[in-house]
Amino acid sequence: MSLHIDSTPEPGDARISKHTKPLGLRDEPTVRKGRIKRSTRVLRRLKAAGLLCGSIEKAKGKAAAGFRERFAAELRDGEEAPDLASALELAGRSVHRAIEELTAADDVYCAQGVRRKQLKGACVEVARWDVYPELVDVRRAIDTAFGRQEGQHLHEMKGKTQRSPEPLLTQVRGLVTTLKHPKLVLPRPIRSSSRADPEGWLRQLEPGYLKLKSMLDELEVAERREHKLREERDYELESFDIVYGEALAFVRSVFQLGGLSDRETWHLLPNVQRRRLRGKARQAREARAEGSWADSAELDATDSADDV
Repeated sequence: MSLHIDSTPEPGDARISKHTKPLGLRDEPTVRKGRIKRSTRVLRRLKAAGLLCGSIEKAKGKAAAGFRERFAAELRDGEEAPDLASALELAGRSVHRAIEELTAADDVYCAQGVRRKQLKGACVEVARWDVYPELVDVRRAIDTAFGRQEGQHLHEMKGKTQRSPEPLLTQVRGLVTTLKHPKLVLPRPIRSSSRADPEGWLRQLEPGYLKLKSMLDELEVAERREHKLREERDYELESFDIVYGEALAFVRSVFQLGGLSDRETWHLLPNVQRRRLRGKARQAREARAEGSWADSAELDATDSADDV
């Protein structure tokens, strides 16, 4: 039973721009060359599941045979040794099913994250090209017609016009609401040549305002769905950890009882134990090297003494 799961799946029918940049977060989905890259936590578990399932497929027969041979003398009349090869196979299937459910949930979450990022980029573009220039023009026209003080009282904007989608939408919404008020009373223009045109200003602002509002509403829905999908992915992640931990403990115990060597079960050890055993092995090699050097030095000294 081998584990074959693509670590960079296609997101269904979702179209992903090749120019989309990574989000820069370790647990966030990223896009490279038009394909989704899974989050780091899922990739680590995918690798661990592959190692465990591969080990079961490779060594289940040897471990079961070693177990039967080791405990053959303990069997009573009419008893048979348990079928540990099948038990190991079932443990591997449970891990395989758990990692498939986890990666499926992560695929949906990653695809939704890419969609959210695309919507956010589209909102930035609409704010930049369809809303900001029009709002600046209308604001300038109001200030020119009524003066800066009266203009600020009308459009209720002080300082610079915002460029980010959300604050820009707040500014343009306020001005559109004011211009659409049925009891709007405009101040007297400061010059007779100045022309107040609230209907024209409204026609200039409303298309971009409605477009940006619709896209930000869609982005809000996408963010809520992404949050929900992340919770579902995290639930599958916790479920996988439980299944994997139980299966790993069972497999290691059977392998040890079946007489498998440390070399054959090395990769099933936790990282902390691996580092500890690597350190002990390195110390043993250094000790052997120092011992052989000391033995040769002592032999040379003895030969020199005999010559004297």
